[in-house]
Amino acid sequence: MIGGGGDDEEDDSDLRELQHQLYQTCCESQKDNINHFVFDVSYDDSSYDVGFIYCDNMATRRDLSEKEYFNAMIQKVENIMRRQIKMTCGKKVPDIQAIAKSYSSCYILNSVGGFHNKKKLYIYEEDAQIDGEQNAVFLCKSGIDNVVSAINSGDKAAMDSAIDALFEELRGIGEKENAKNLNINYLLFQLIHIASEQDDNVNQEEVLHYIAENSFDESITRGGSRHMKRFAYEYSEYLLSLRRNVSRGLIFSIEKDLQEHFDENITLKSLGDKYYINSSYLGQIFKKTHNNTSFKDYLTQIRIDHAASQLLNTDKKVIKIAEDVGYKDCDYFIRKFIELKGCTPSKYRRNNSIQ
Repeated sequence: MIGGGGDDEEDDSDLRELQHQLYQTCCESQKDNINHFVFDVSYDDSSYDVGFIYCDNMATRRDLSEKEYFNAMIQKVENIMRRQIKMTCGKKVPDIQAIAKSYSSCYILNSVGGFHNKKKLYIYEEDAQIDGEQNAVFLCKSGIDNVVSAINSGDKAAMDSAIDALFEELRGIGEKENAKNLNINYLLFQLIHIASEQDDNVNQEEVLHYIAENSFDESITRGGSRHMKRFAYEYSEYLLSLRRNVSRGLIFSIEKDLQEHFDENITLKSLGDKYYINSSYLGQIFKKTHNNTSFKDYLTQIRIDHAASQLLNTDKKVIKIAEDVGYKDCDYFIRKFIELKGCTPSKYRRNNSIQ
């Protein structure tokens, strides 16, 4: 992602014009890779950046390192525009199908501004890491990890205790340059990470906007532990809502599977393997979302309903219908049919057939 900056006094039309100039200049400076530039890289109306899809061979064929390539590109564009620009490089991904993940990481890095002083080039693999002796001295990693763990658990007493301990640790750091920003950024990344862990499809930009709207960064810079505790409670509830949404999405997928494959040997274990979730836990979620109806009873209901439909709409024998809906044992099928419909399959056909 490449940004041309802009003064606070410039309005939307000025910034959009600057974006057009930046795009044209980037294309002019990289004629061999002109198709790799994206004018509207963000759906955010307040973004005036230009996207660039980088491939490894772009640097290697010029016998340059990635950093050398990016810096040369920045220099060339600045020389043409006579204006400073900034480049933010997202996380490396294996192929174009995963480009959205790279963009999300780029957006995050761009939003927090990295862990260092302002500069022209930010690279996710470097600037999103907490490395180096100097950073280690000022990073309250253990304290922040405790806060994150408490938020993740939803335990308010644990949140209070962890936040009090963190602020005590931060006071010990004093006013060291960039120390507070370093800790803010580390905590921010951890909070985004636990939200993303709920589901691969969690929109990280949405999480960032949520954090920004709740003025998270001010909670440390202003030194207000009470403000941060309130945010921690709200963010914990936000995580809970994400988990509920994930559960609903998972159950919806499973219900769809059952409707389409009810005649197969489908089990909680096979579904757990398919969706990478513990089968016992999956059974609990399923029961909770279906008014205490177990997975097995839910599947039985689907099978018997399909059997009832076939009894009324086909001339198939009962044993064939049993096989069609997933029962190898016809006697067991008949027992289940009686339990749910109150009579045998043959009687059900006689009583409900259109004369």
